[in-house]
Amino acid sequence: MGATVLESLSNTKLGAIITILFGIQLVSFYIGAFLTPSPSSFEQFTSVHCYRHDRNSMAIPRHHKKHDMDVGKNCNRSTDSENDISKTKYFETRTFAVQLPLPRDGMDLAYSRWMQTLLVLLIPEFQYDPLLANNMYSSGANSQGGQHKHHLSNDGTRLIIDHFSLLIDIDLAVKNKEDKEWTVYAQRRGLKRTLKFHPHDLRQSHNLDCEPIQLFELQSLHYDYYLINFELREDKSSGPGRLTEVTGVAIHHNGGFTQIWLVLKSVFFVLTSATLVWYCRRLMSLNRKTILIERILIGLGAALTQLNFPAELLSIHFEIPFMMFLNDLRQGIFYCVLLSFWIIFVGEHLLDGTRKNSQLACYTKELLAICVASLALLIFDLSERGIQAFDPFLTIWESEPNLASLSIMIASCACLAYLGFLLYYIYLAFNTISGKQCALPKMQITKRLKYQGMIYRFKFLLCATAICAISTLVFYGLSHRNDWNYDDDSTYNLPTIEWTSAMLTTVCAMWNSYVIVLMIMYAPSYKGISGEVGMPEQIEFDCLTDDRDDELLSMDGDMNLLQELANKSSLD
Repeated sequence: MGATVLESLSNTKLGAIITILFGIQLVSFYIGAFLTPSPSSFEQFTSVHCYRHDRNSMAIPRHHKKHDMDVGKNCNRSTDSENDISKTKYFETRTFAVQLPLPRDGMDLAYSRWMQTLLVLLIPEFQYDPLLANNMYSSGANSQGGQHKHHLSNDGTRLIIDHFSLLIDIDLAVKNKEDKEWTVYAQRRGLKRTLKFHPHDLRQSHNLDCEPIQLFELQSLHYDYYLINFELREDKSSGPGRLTEVTGVAIHHNGGFTQIWLVLKSVFFVLTSATLVWYCRRLMSLNRKTILIERILIGLGAALTQLNFPAELLSIHFEIPFMMFLNDLRQGIFYCVLLSFWIIFVGEHLLDGTRKNSQLACYTKELLAICVASLALLIFDLSERGIQAFDPFLTIWESEPNLASLSIMIASCACLAYLGFLLYYIYLAFNTISGKQCALPKMQITKRLKYQGMIYRFKFLLCATAICAISTLVFYGLSHRNDWNYDDDSTYNLPTIEWTSAMLTTVCAMWNSYVIVLMIMYAPSYKGISGEVGMPEQIEFDCLTDDRDDELLSMDGDMNLLQELANKSSLD
């Protein structure tokens, strides 16, 4: 790598660029904090107990209105009293029906395709019954498959079980505003879910505080209305109490956030595409082959460009049931290239003379760690969201929990190995930089200027990366705080800050600015492109670590570099 734009910039221009970047961050924070709604919203619902006269048709709790009252279809709510219902352990003859979205202020609402995704969680509520619990203890003690988790009490005679299994028969139907009838979208029989609760809830007439269970997740919200029918039935062993009610939560993206987010991505897609084209044309103007750092920087720009492409706009017009998996795949490509760039950049700036004409093969161990982590996470995502494109009810944490844990464990170990390699390379780089800085006054002028350029570039990247990483962690922590809300009687009428939206928009702008600045700053300088093949700027820095290479430097090259240094000083 010859002379770069970064080395030829005056301090005034560099300060102006930093000021512009800081302004971009402020604008992106303002957009996310004050102009953008929260990324997601949720609806809490209570399922309707329906008795279906026609078992082959869906139970519709809100079919039409009569005298401002919702009238259902194939959903008789008055067959049994609530007291009679609670006498059975499960609603064996009943269907639980949920119609989404829920009405608000007496008005029927509809989902928008801008909302992107839909995640539905169920929270079954049980009332503890000692007789049923004793049956569960007995069946749990005799079970062979490790189906329940047992703990011995203090006296060593009693088993305590903190979870049990349910089987769910579920039908999911969809409809648009212009449709008259519901269409079955997906259905599943015998869907197994594990309910976990705290053993302290096992008291007479005490409701079990069960953890939410995932019912399904849709990666594309293509229809206006969704109708859920499900029935709960026993697994091989009994539960600890009687089912009293089934509540739940429906989580979806906010359409307003999606629109602003896609506008932001579209703007950065244009900027990164233009910068990448400019950088490639800059390299093509050189009369030499590109080196490894330049090639990996091209890959980094291409990876960010494909990540910025607003592919979510396609789901506004077409149903794409694998959109979340596609986005995960695009993010994974960017992270792989970014981690590879960091390790290669540090390795190429060790200044120890061991990286002459280096290729990717010189970083086999480091890149292998990245590949192992990426492959493990890809397997996990394929097993979760990849299959959900065909079966929205599946979750790997219920079907194959060991595979999920193993994938995450392997990815974590590989990431730790990569981090070890990166920190070791940074340590070596700082050691060699310290040694070279002590020897700079004794070096020949051209060689000294080139080493100073390398050290400057290395420290610039290290500082920029540290700032981006620390800022990402800070914004991530702030996003987990409650949004700042103020009482109506507050002295100051201050607006609400959406920390989660602010974190996403600011981090997106920051990493885009990071890559764009890298491509601009590390592009070859026109001062180093004179069309002469023999110019010293076209000699790789690593080749200058041997004293015998001083003979390659001509007096003309010395004078040219001194002239550039004088011009830079005059600009300052």
